[in-house]
Amino acid sequence: MHDLQFDFRYIFAYHFSVQEESPKEKTAILVAAAIICAVRTAKEEHIMPTSPRIVSKVADSIRLARMLWDRIVRNS
Repeated sequence: MHDLQFDFRYIFAYHFSVQEESPKEKTAILVAAAIICAVRTAKEEHIMPTSPRIVSKVADSIRLARMLWDRIVRNS
């Protein structure tokens, strides 16, 4: 019974966390994330793609770009 509950919660959470984005939305999020990331990493001297600091800044930039897009969509 415990495994069934876990599976159900996992499927339920996954279903609502995945958003279908149109190509327009994906492009807007990508451009916004790239700009945010460029600003946040501008002062970095050594940018290594596997650096935890860089990976974290990229992930935060993507999250922020998605939040901005969601707010734009909600307020339109």
